[in-house]
Amino acid sequence: MGDKKPALTPPVALAIWLSSGMVLVFAGVLVGLAAAGSVAASGGKASEILTDPARSPLLNSPFWIAAGTLGNELAVGLALVGWWFLLRPERRLALPLARPTARGVSGALLVTFGIAPWAQAAGELVHRLVQNDITASKIVIAAARGATSGELVFLLFCIAVMPALIEEALFRGLITAAFRPSFWLSLLVPSVMFGLFHLEPTQAAGTILLGIAFALARLCTGSLTAAMIAHGVYNATVVLAVRYSQDVATSEITLPPLLGGALLAAWGTGLLLRERQELAPAL
Repeated sequence: MGDKKPALTPPVALAIWLSSGMVLVFAGVLVGLAAAGSVAASGGKASEILTDPARSPLLNSPFWIAAGTLGNELAVGLALVGWWFLLRPERRLALPLARPTARGVSGALLVTFGIAPWAQAAGELVHRLVQNDITASKIVIAAARGATSGELVFLLFCIAVMPALIEEALFRGLITAAFRPSFWLSLLVPSVMFGLFHLEPTQAAGTILLGIAFALARLCTGSLTAAMIAHGVYNATVVLAVRYSQDVATSEITLPPLLGGALLAAWGTGLLLRERQELAPAL
């Protein structure tokens, strides 16, 4: 009786999500204190970043933006490991890492980049509603455009590689497994959790849609690998596009990118559904 493992159920998934969110907030506080300490060490007033967050290196220093992201991801990773050892789920269900086919990866990338214009539009609409001055996109722009070559490599690792590994393992891995065998619950509920996990309203709105793209990749290929690839490639593309293009930051919502994105997403979805059909016995 004492060796019985807790079942991986939707209420447990909610507990995983809430506890991981609390760990994320705690890590953010620690990183913020470290950033304030760096301001004080350089002769500035640490108290100023409390009254004027725009002065915080977490919002304008490429190194600190990357380091803050890394700290958050490592904290979430520790929460994930803790839940993994507590639940001891079947790895085939909660952390499937089989090699996806070329069609599966292609479908995942097409869906992700097809949904991207819709995610950006959703974020912009929320921004117009809440009128928040500090957004994730502004932070990424400050980091990508202000980074040295070395900082850019560090930034890509922290913003592209680490989230692709840790967030996919948490949301499309452990949490998604709690909603099996319902395809629709596995697709939608972890995606909403994924978006809300990002806290900042404009980012959360777009991330819910991107989460659906990553979830399609996970559910149709039977592997986290395709979702991890799509997540990492998308984040890296955003950073590099902001770095080398002056036309990325726009508040306009226009029809052509949305229509083009819909066509790409439909193409990718078709590839993924064919993949799911062929893999149905294994799924």
